[in-house]
Amino acid sequence: MGSELDRTAESPALSTGRPSLPARVELVDPTGAISLAETMAGSQLLGTPGAPPDSRDAAARRGAVELLRELERRAQRGERAAVIAGVREIMSARAELRALARGQYGVVVHAIASHGAEDLAAALDVGWAVLCASGPEDSFDLTLAARRAAEDSGVPFLIVHALADREAATGHGVTMVTLPDDRACQLYLARPVEVGDAGVSKSTPPPAPGGVERVPFALSSALRELGALTGRRHDMFDRAPMGEPHLVLVGVGAVGDALVQAIPELRMRGYDVGALHVWSMRPFPGPRLVKALSRALAVAVLEADAEPLSDGGALTRAVKVAFADALTWAPGYPGIGRIPKLFTGTVGASFDLGHLASICDNMLADGPRAFSPTDPDSSLPRAASAPGRAWSVRALFADEPTADASVDAVARALLTSAGLKSHALVTRRGADVVADVVASREPARGTALRRPARLIVAQDATLLSASTLSGLELGGVVAVAVEVGGASPLDALSEGARAMLRERRGRIVALGAASGDRAAVAAAYAGATLAVAAHASRLSVTAADVDAAGPAARVAFEAAQEAVTVASRVRDAAQVPLA
Repeated sequence: MGSELDRTAESPALSTGRPSLPARVELVDPTGAISLAETMAGSQLLGTPGAPPDSRDAAARRGAVELLRELERRAQRGERAAVIAGVREIMSARAELRALARGQYGVVVHAIASHGAEDLAAALDVGWAVLCASGPEDSFDLTLAARRAAEDSGVPFLIVHALADREAATGHGVTMVTLPDDRACQLYLARPVEVGDAGVSKSTPPPAPGGVERVPFALSSALRELGALTGRRHDMFDRAPMGEPHLVLVGVGAVGDALVQAIPELRMRGYDVGALHVWSMRPFPGPRLVKALSRALAVAVLEADAEPLSDGGALTRAVKVAFADALTWAPGYPGIGRIPKLFTGTVGASFDLGHLASICDNMLADGPRAFSPTDPDSSLPRAASAPGRAWSVRALFADEPTADASVDAVARALLTSAGLKSHALVTRRGADVVADVVASREPARGTALRRPARLIVAQDATLLSASTLSGLELGGVVAVAVEVGGASPLDALSEGARAMLRERRGRIVALGAASGDRAAVAAAYAGATLAVAAHASRLSVTAADVDAAGPAARVAFEAAQEAVTVASRVRDAAQVPLA
């Protein structure tokens, strides 16, 4: 995974600044980030964060209608408010959405989504500005930027939050987010007439709306000044690297974020490839996008979801229209003499480097123009896998409360003991819960990009199967927190799981946590993860650092540390370089 510093050197939109005032770090999911941002903005959040209603329920659709009507009433009174609901419920209230657009109310609505592409096309023709967040960090930042741009332009903003639905099969994201000072947020969102002598925001009616023609300027200004507030720079799209690569991958939301993170490793494989991550679908940065892509030999637009009987998804159609406008000399567009070869692909909610490498090979070979690496009927030949620079940890739990407590313990341990920020994708699989954690010194991103796990931790051995262990990195470690029935972890595995463990040349260890003790399981998970972090990132982790994670962390750390050391020799013998 490319670091934030790597991205900073390549794109002004990705550069990292320093927050102007002291900040704090919190572990939040997208709905928690939304709630924090709206609270800092002094806005009333209408709806139930974290529990979007069922889209098949008629009462849920009526609930979204009532929420939007209440939002309109509050906007008429000059009050700050926002609505949060499931994306399908919001899209079912199209009449209310159009009424808010006609009234030019500078309001914000949050659409809770899974991969972020579902029903996206339905949101593009109701007269709203539409932004796409790829995780908790984006959810926080774009909430503030959308609030400011909406009140500046008088146009309502809809933010589609990917990886925010806890019940979705794609899972929900959990990230350590650096939060700015509350007073700095108030000053950032204060209208010019609101700031008094003491710099305190006053409650006054919003200024006269500027109309839709002002939205691009209002949004650009809000995103630019947001960088000084949070230290994270955004633009209508991000680009990496800044040169003119022959191949370019384009995506929106969580897909686009993962593409940017995959570029350093794809370039290490020898591909002259770049990525473009689109944040804003309305207004769509067509002229700038054409200028960024026009010199490429081939462009692949990757969507998370297919639209049957359609010539590509919403992003694909927008890119094609932008190039058509440029080729016909539409006002505001750069003049071009050719259109790059355009490929369209459906990659699903998550994918790995092998999928992206096969897409690059297909573009170089001038292969099929429409494809899906995850669909057997239209898939591409799979590229050989190669080790990457980043490492990840996967954990399996028997219940959600234990998973939540463990993810929180690991995030805090990595931050306080190793100085690493983590991003977790928590997914339900039947009655079990799976948590995939990626850690780095910079904000961890690109959750949709799957990576082999250097460590797999299971609450007990019964959760381990052959399919689960197939995701273990060659020479990886499997750790079992609780031993059931006195059996060793290896004996408790099924025959298929033992065969897969041998194939992956993995080692299995017991962490010694007490059965039924949720805190002990969380501490054992944190201790084992710290052992991997210390080895993978070349960090010095002291005994005091480990003990701070809990009494069971020391035993788990020592057991995992020995296994990780032996596993590194296995990778060396197999000539697999370490990250």
